[in-house]
Amino acid sequence: MITTNIHSSSQNRLIRCKSCGRDVIFARGVCPKCGSVRKKTGSGCLKYFLIITFIAFASIILPVIVILSSEHSKKQNADTDTIPYKVVREWHVNEGRCQVIIVAPEQVSQSKLRRLGEQLHQERQNDKRAFVYIYSDERAARLREEHSKLSATDEAFHDNNFIGEYSKNSPMNHEEYSYYPFGVRAKDDFYQIKW
Repeated sequence: MITTNIHSSSQNRLIRCKSCGRDVIFARGVCPKCGSVRKKTGSGCLKYFLIITFIAFASIILPVIVILSSEHSKKQNADTDTIPYKVVREWHVNEGRCQVIIVAPEQVSQSKLRRLGEQLHQERQNDKRAFVYIYSDERAARLREEHSKLSATDEAFHDNNFIGEYSKNSPMNHEEYSYYPFGVRAKDDFYQIKW
């Protein structure tokens, strides 16, 4: 059987009735043969709208969520980050080493210097002996060699930038870290860790 569409209107085209199986024109949404009500289906606009909305959400909102959670993660991990330092002098002692290091001024706080102590402890696990002198200024670190010959001004500069010292002597069962966020002269702001 060949069916043709007599009317150009999309409402009057022949459609197979799901109830009786005949090809009929569903005028007013009811089959003229069996009386079954035809459910109108959308043209798919809603489906496309939902797909476009989902894509827009995924491309705009999800990156914002990822960035915000990444920033939160960075803040949580800030306490576990290593403190960068520069070694300006190093020499070896019996079964160990000595160093003079410099940390940037922005790393000089009680919490960061404590973290530096934990870091030095971890980095020197295999050393039997270790001594580390910590400064916040390279010039002050270099003045360490001439400490007994310094003018009062240079000595004050040295002491204000000498912010910590780590020592380890495994045969004597000794390991400690002392740090001074405001320099060695600030006796009220002195901290010590012993392992």
